[in-house]
Amino acid sequence: MVLVNDEEFITYELDTQQSILIRIASGMDTLPKYLYFPEGLPDNILTAENIRVENLLQEIKDNARDSVDFGALLNSLRDKIPAEMNIEKDVLYPWLAYNRDLERMYNVGPIILKQEAKTFVDAGYFGDEDEFIRFWKTSRDRVKYDLTTAIESNKRENEDIEKLYNTFQEIDEDDALAYTEFVTDRVTIEFSLELHDITLLEIFNHLVMNEAVPFATCKDYFKILKDFIPPEEWAESVEDHLLLKVNSKRKISESKLKDYIDVQVKVEGDIGEEQVIAAMKINTIPGNLKRDEFIQRFLSIFQGLGNVSYTNVKETGVSGNFYFPAERINTYVFSDLVMNNQLFSSLINIDESNKATKKDTASGQPWLHIIFNHPNTGRISAGFTQKQVNRSDKNLRETDPEIFVHGTPYISVRVLRGYDRKAVEIFQLMLSKLLVIYGQQYNEIVEFYERFIPDFGVVEELEVVSQKSKPELIAPNIFVKKYSRNCAPPERIPTILVSERKAKKYESKGIQIMPFPRPEQAKEPHYPSDGERQLYYVCKNPEYPFPGLQKNKLENADIYPYVPCCFKTDQRERAGNYREYYLNEFAEPVEKRQQGLITTNKILNADQYGVLSKDLEKMFSTIENEPNHRFVRVGVHRNHSSFLNAVMVALHDQTGILDLTNDDEREAYLVNTRNKLASPDVAMLASQCCYDMTLDQIQKEISDPVIYLDPKKYIQLLEGYFKCNIYLFNSERMFLPHYIQSYYKNKNSAPCIFVYEHMGSESDHAKYPQCELIIRWNIKRSDDTQFILDFDNSVSKTVNKIFKLMRQSFALDRQIVETVLPWNDDIRIEGQSVDGYGKTRRIDVRYEDQRVTLITSPIPQQAIKENKEKRIALVNGKFAMKVLKKLKATIVSQTINKGIAKELNSTLGTVFITIPIIDQAPFDGIPISESGMHYPESNQSDINIYNQNKKLARYITEYVFWVFSNYIQQKGKAVDITNKFLAKFAKKMFKIVPAFQYGPVPKIFSTSSTIMDGGKIVVTSEDMLKRLMYVLKLYIIRDLRSLINYHTRNVITHYYMDITDFSHNPRQVILHGDDAVDKWIQENRFTYTLHDKIINGQRSPYFFRNKLVENRVFLAQNANSLAQALSVAMTWQRKGYNPGMDVKKASSNYNFTLYSYVNENDISVRDVVGKKNPRNTIRILGYKLGGKPYYTTLLEI
Repeated sequence: MVLVNDEEFITYELDTQQSILIRIASGMDTLPKYLYFPEGLPDNILTAENIRVENLLQEIKDNARDSVDFGALLNSLRDKIPAEMNIEKDVLYPWLAYNRDLERMYNVGPIILKQEAKTFVDAGYFGDEDEFIRFWKTSRDRVKYDLTTAIESNKRENEDIEKLYNTFQEIDEDDALAYTEFVTDRVTIEFSLELHDITLLEIFNHLVMNEAVPFATCKDYFKILKDFIPPEEWAESVEDHLLLKVNSKRKISESKLKDYIDVQVKVEGDIGEEQVIAAMKINTIPGNLKRDEFIQRFLSIFQGLGNVSYTNVKETGVSGNFYFPAERINTYVFSDLVMNNQLFSSLINIDESNKATKKDTASGQPWLHIIFNHPNTGRISAGFTQKQVNRSDKNLRETDPEIFVHGTPYISVRVLRGYDRKAVEIFQLMLSKLLVIYGQQYNEIVEFYERFIPDFGVVEELEVVSQKSKPELIAPNIFVKKYSRNCAPPERIPTILVSERKAKKYESKGIQIMPFPRPEQAKEPHYPSDGERQLYYVCKNPEYPFPGLQKNKLENADIYPYVPCCFKTDQRERAGNYREYYLNEFAEPVEKRQQGLITTNKILNADQYGVLSKDLEKMFSTIENEPNHRFVRVGVHRNHSSFLNAVMVALHDQTGILDLTNDDEREAYLVNTRNKLASPDVAMLASQCCYDMTLDQIQKEISDPVIYLDPKKYIQLLEGYFKCNIYLFNSERMFLPHYIQSYYKNKNSAPCIFVYEHMGSESDHAKYPQCELIIRWNIKRSDDTQFILDFDNSVSKTVNKIFKLMRQSFALDRQIVETVLPWNDDIRIEGQSVDGYGKTRRIDVRYEDQRVTLITSPIPQQAIKENKEKRIALVNGKFAMKVLKKLKATIVSQTINKGIAKELNSTLGTVFITIPIIDQAPFDGIPISESGMHYPESNQSDINIYNQNKKLARYITEYVFWVFSNYIQQKGKAVDITNKFLAKFAKKMFKIVPAFQYGPVPKIFSTSSTIMDGGKIVVTSEDMLKRLMYVLKLYIIRDLRSLINYHTRNVITHYYMDITDFSHNPRQVILHGDDAVDKWIQENRFTYTLHDKIINGQRSPYFFRNKLVENRVFLAQNANSLAQALSVAMTWQRKGYNPGMDVKKASSNYNFTLYSYVNENDISVRDVVGKKNPRNTIRILGYKLGGKPYYTTLLEI
C-alpha cells in the first residue's frame, strides 16, 4: 500500500506502473494521460512513499466554467502538459466542450460567438470563424461523449484488472505450485576496482600473467604467458575495454579452453573522476571456483598496482534451473492463456523462434520459451521442458529423492537470463501462482479445443523404468564409480534416508543415524562439501551396525575427503575419522612403526625417521640391492625454510646446525643464512631456476622467512653456496627444477644430497610443502647413517645418470652437456649478465688492470654480482690473445666484418668464449668464423633510441598543453590568445638547455618532472621550441575548449601508444596486432620430437638422429625421388632454406653418401660417385615402400 495525495492507495502483487496509473485515473474520474505528477513520476510507483498527482482534465473543466481566455489556461498548464499530449484534441476541444460562457454567447446569438471565434482563428486552431462555428454545432457534444466513454472504459478496465489481481493475490504462497530453489550455474557480476587516475593501457601495462590468467588484450595489444598457447579465436583485439581470460576451474590442471571466462575491465567517467569497472560471467557449476574465489584469482595479476581492492559488487544477470516436481503442463493450453487471458498476456510473451516449437521427446509437447516482464522482476527469458525423473541425472543430484521419485514427471524451468537472484525468486512465485490459475482454467480450454482436436488435452508419458533406491542414484556426487570397492564388502554400504522425519523415527528406536555432509565450519579445515544438503545414513546390517566415515581415495576426494560407510564398532567413541571430520579433533595418531620408522606419509618431526613412498622405496632398492642398508627419510623442523634446513642438516659437519638445540637459535640461524643467500652476488645463482623473476624479486623472496623456499626454484642457489649436488624427489619420482630452454649445470664431484618434498598426510593439513632428507640407513646399526653420499658412490652415479637423462636436451645438433669452465684466478671476475632464460651469456673480467668482456655460450649463473655496465669493453687483439692464453683457452676462429677483425673466438672447457676486440687487420693463421658477430657493435640500439625519442616527444608535447592550460587559468579571466600572447608564454614558460638529458617521465603531471626545470619546460634548441609552439597553435585552432580544460588532467593521456612503452616481464610476451598473435601461436604450437627412424609419408621436416648414421641431430626431409632428395640438399647448402617436397629436380649430380635404410636398427652405408661437391657432405637415406624406392635427405643444422 502507498499514499496518493495523502490518502491510502491499495496496491497489488502484480501491479505495474500502467495498472496503477489506470487505477489512479479511475479514482479521479479522468484518464491516465491527464495525470500530472508535480514531483515527477517515480521510477517505481510501488515503492514510493506519498505520490502527488493532479488531474489536468479537472483543471481544464474548472477553467472552462468561468473563463473565455484559453491563452491564460494554456500558460498555466504549459509546464504540466506532456510532450505526447495534443494541445488541440486533448486540451482545447475539452475546454470548448465544457465552456459555459461561450455556450451562453451562442445561446444569445451565434454572431456573438463568431466574434469570439476570431481569437482561436488568429491562434491557428481553426481555419476561419465558420470552421469554429461548425465545431461548436457538430463536434462539441461528441467530445463530451468521447471523454465520458473513455473514462467509463478506463474504470471498467480497472475493475477487470482488480478482479484479476485479487484472484492472483488470493492464491496463498502455500497454495501455489511447489517449486525447488533456484540453482544458478552462471552469474554475471560487475564491481568497482579501487584504482584512480589511471587508463586502460596503464592497467594493461601492470598486468603480470600467470597460470590461472594467461591472456589479456586491450586496444590491439596482447599479453600472453610464455608457456601458454591460446586458441586462434582469441587473437581478436578489443578497443573500448581490457579483456582477460580467467580460468574458472578449481584445479587448473584439469581445465579445458572452455573453462576460461571472459572478464572485461572498463574505465568510465571523465579524466580525474575515472571509475574502473570489472564485469564477468561466472560459471558456478561443481568443480569451479566460487564467486569470491574467482574474483581473487582475477585480482592476482594486478601485481604492479599493489593490493587492489574492490567494492559495489552487484549481479547484472543470472541463469540457472528450478523445477516443479510431479507436474505436467499442456503447452498449447498455456499458450492459449498467454494469448487470451489478460493476466497472462500482461506478464508473458511467447518467443516465436524455432525453440518455441521444438518437441520434447519425453512428452510430445513443444519446448516452451517465454519472455516474462514485470517491474519487480525486469525482463526474464526462460524455457519450459517436460521431463521424467532419472536419479542418475547429474542435474538432480541435490534434489530430494522423496519428492523427485525416479520415473515421476516434473517441469524443468531453465532461466536463460534474469537480472539477479532476487528477480528470479519473484518470478518463481509469480509463475507458480499463474500455474494455479492455469489449472483452474485447464478443463474449460481443453473442452473447447476438443470439439475440433479430439486428443488436444493428451500429454504423453514415457514408460517408467523401475529402479531401486541405490545410493548412487540418491547421492551420485558422493557415491561415484568404484565406491563399492572403497567400502567393501557390499554389506557395509549404508542406507540413505532423505528426510529428517524418517531419521528421527530410526533414532527413536535406538538406531544410530549419521547426517552427512557436515554443516559449514567456523574453524579450519574447510571442505568444499561443507554446508551441502544433508542426507541421513543408517546401517541396517547387524554385522556392521554403526555408520561412520573412512578416508576417500576416489576421484571426488578433494570435495568429500571422508565418505560414509558402515562399521562393526562405534567411531564416535574414539579418535579417528569421525571426530576429525565432525569435531575437528585431530589428535596426534599413534604412528605405525617398522624398526623404529614411521610408516605413514605424515610430515616427520625433527630427527624423526620414516619410510619412503612405495615408488621411491622400489627405486632406491633397485639402485642398491644391499640387504643391510635401506634408504629412509629423516625430518627437519617444520617451517618455510625446510629445504635450507634439510641441506644444512645433511652438511651438519660444515654448517654446525645440529649443534643448536634451542628452537629460537636454530630459526635465527636459518633466517640469517637466508639473508646471506639474498645478497646480490649469491642470489644470482638462482637466476636460471627463477628466469621469470627479477633479481630484486629473487632477493626479496629469499630473505622473507614466511615465504616457502621452493627447491624447484632455489636448488642451484644452495648447490652453489654449499658446494654440493642436490637431487629432488617427490612421492612418485625424481623431478627437475623450474627452468626454460634447457637446464645447464656445472660439472663437479661434490657430495650428493637427496631431498624429499611432500605435503604430508591429511592430518597434517599442510598449507605449504615440507622438505626432508633421504638418507642411507644401516638396518642393523641405527647409528650408522649417511646423510650425504660421495659423488663416486654407486648410488650417486646412478641417480646422476637418471638426472642427466631427464634433463637431456639439444642446442641445434649439439647435446647439452654439463658445463666445465676451468679458470685462472689471476683473471678477476667483476660481473656477469644473464639472458631472459636465466643463463649467463657474458662475463666481465679484469686482467692487468684492463676490463675485458667475454661473450659466452649459455652457462649456469655464477656466484658474482650482476653486471650493471652494459657497454662492451673492446681490447687490443694481442691483449685478447694474452687473456685467452692465460685462461688456456683454445682459439678456434676470428670474426671478420668487411675485412676487419672484430672478435676472437675460443673454447674453454665446454664453453664457447668470444672476446670483442678493437678493429684491426685479420690475424694470420686463424680460421675465419662464418657465424657472424656475437655482440652488437653499438652500445645503443638505433631502434631503441628512436623509440625513446618518439616517446619523449609525446610526453613533452602533452606537457606543453598542460602548462599552457595552467598558464591561462592563472590569468584568472578570459584572455585573447594572440600571437603576442603566445610569444609571452613561450618566453616565460620555456628554457633552452643544449644537450639536456631528460630522465624517466612519470605519467602524472608535475612541475617537478624531469621535463621541467624551475617550473619551465626544458627544450634543447630554438628549433625544438618553434616546433612545439606550432603544435600548440594547431591544437588552439582545432579544439580550444579541450585545450583550456587540459589543466584538469592528472595524467599524460597518451602515455602508452607503442609496444615499446610497456614494461618487460620475462614470464610473458607483449604483441601488437592480431597478425602478430596468429604468427606467435603458429610458431609455438609445434612440439618437436627427436626421431631415430623414418616417418613415412610425412611432408613436413622432422628431427632425426640415429647412431648408425652419425651421433648428431639432422633435419630430415622426405622426398619422392633421388633427384628430388639431392635438390633439397643442394638448396639447403647454397641458399640456406629447405624447399620441401615441392622442389624442382637438380640438374647436376654431386658426391653424396647413400644409406640403405631397412629399419632403425638396420642401416648400411653406400657411396655414390658424381660431381665433386664443393661444400659439405650430402647424406641421403634410401628405402622401399611397396617395392617402390623413396628417399630422405638429412640436412645439417
